[in-house]
Amino acid sequence: MSYRERIAFALFKTAFPEDVAETMTLEHMPVTRTPIDDHLVQEVDTRLHWEKSQDRYLKLADAALLELDAIATEVDAKRQGESR
Repeated sequence: MSYRERIAFALFKTAFPEDVAETMTLEHMPVTRTPIDDHLVQEVDTRLHWEKSQDRYLKLADAALLELDAIATEVDAKRQGESR
């Protein structure tokens, strides 16, 4: 899995409760069940949810990677300026 995909998946997992997110992998994507009231339960198939929203999270990962690259460039420039 690329860094981009790893970042995207990490961002995706933040949409779920911590106990669910920590068990999620691309090989294991549970169905979550959240009680709404006494008679209703919301079920979310996380694998299907990932498939539908993967492009959006990949775009977020791209933005994060671009920002990290800009930060690294700034740090390098600062270090080069300090060494002179």
